[in-house]
Amino acid sequence: MLTSTRQLCDHLRPPTLRDLFQPLSLVQRLERMVEDKRLVNMLFHGQPGIGKTSAVRILLKELDAEVLPINGSSSTGVDTVRDDIAAFCSSTSLWGKLKVVFIDECEYLSKNAQAAMRGTIEQYPWAAFILTANDMGKLDRAIKSRCLEVCFDVSLFEAPAVIERVLPGYHKKLTDFGCEVPFERLRRLMYLKFPDLRALAMMLEFEAGLKPKEIVPNGTESGASQASG
Repeated sequence: MLTSTRQLCDHLRPPTLRDLFQPLSLVQRLERMVEDKRLVNMLFHGQPGIGKTSAVRILLKELDAEVLPINGSSSTGVDTVRDDIAAFCSSTSLWGKLKVVFIDECEYLSKNAQAAMRGTIEQYPWAAFILTANDMGKLDRAIKSRCLEVCFDVSLFEAPAVIERVLPGYHKKLTDFGCEVPFERLRRLMYLKFPDLRALAMMLEFEAGLKPKEIVPNGTESGASQASG
């Protein structure tokens, strides 16, 4: 039985590149990078909830890369670039792996941090940088010019093919996890909420009547599934 929206969101995350809510042409380009075991500096951008972060995590897992993950919305200062990123990139991997700096929501880096990033990207050619951004308008043009821009926004023309491709697997994951939503109802919800996958998960929780677990002070969970007494 499902117990929280967060659990549902986590369970519905795409496990492979083929499960991404993206046109097959983009999926195949990412798959070729995995096959060739190579990366270029990339900037994944698009509206929130569309799967940019999931795509990066899948890509890095399949490449078995050595990764420095940074949350750009919380680690915003220039010290992150000068200390953490520079230290990570200053040497090649001891295990012969690709070294990748992954900055999620990079547009929230301060202006000084973004300025420092320009030189850092060029200084360490053996390290790859993968960035994600929701708002490209907040990002330094010099950083954009140093990365391959990959837009994750799906056009109205492309959306039906994407939805129909992922719909069967999505429905199976819901059923396996105890979320009973009729197939045709799921199709309607996907067309309604696409491409915001977080909003879709919340709507599915509502549809199935799921309730989050209650957390009591000692850290244990309470609810209908816990024995009383």
